[in-house]
Amino acid sequence: MPVEWNIDEDARLTTVRVDGPLTLTIGRETLAALYAEPGYHSPMASLWDLRKAQLDPRPGEVQQFVEFIRTHRGARGTDQTALVVARPADFGISRMYQAYAETTLDFPVRVFLDLDEARAWLADSA
Repeated sequence: MPVEWNIDEDARLTTVRVDGPLTLTIGRETLAALYAEPGYHSPMASLWDLRKAQLDPRPGEVQQFVEFIRTHRGARGTDQTALVVARPADFGISRMYQAYAETTLDFPVRVFLDLDEARAWLADSA
């Protein structure tokens, strides 16, 4: 399975791990499944571990993904999201997502190269 997640209701943290391609379709399907989970609700931080993911969006797909979140999230979902990547190119793609999300979504998004830094940011923002 290229995407797996764990919802820790006590810690109010959803951790999503991606191993392989993360296409627009896979991203939408993953979020739709998460949004349907009874334990996935606000306040809930989200940590996306993309260190083993393959990010290669086509033009416009980053914006389409953010729009999907805006229109499908409803009252459920995260209050903040940390993305962790391993490669400079993925950092750049994820920063494009962050920049677009900042103008479209009502929760903070940050991109990290270090998993511990991402966890610390989520803990400090809780």
